[in-house]
Amino acid sequence: MQSYTVQPITSADRRLLNKFRLILQEKENRFGQRMQKNLIVPPNVIVRASKSEKSSDEKHRTFLNEVLWPLVGKKCLLLLDS
Repeated sequence: MQSYTVQPITSADRRLLNKFRLILQEKENRFGQRMQKNLIVPPNVIVRASKSEKSSDEKHRTFLNEVLWPLVGKKCLLLLDS
C-alpha cells in the first residue's frame, strides 16, 4: 500500500488555489523508471517522492519555494497544521 501527502493551498476567502504538491512514498526517495515513464503530472501539480510521508523542515521549505511563493508572493500569513 502506498502512502501519500497532498498539500493544497486555501486562501483567506476560502478559495482553493490552483496549485498543490503531492508527495508519494517511495523506497528510495525517488521514482523508479516505470513510475517516471507512466506518471502523468498536470501542470498545476508538483509531484515529489519521499521515503517517509512525515513532514520535515526540508519538505516545508520545498513547498514554500515551489508552490506557495510563486502563487501568492511572500506577503502572506502561513498557518501549518499536521
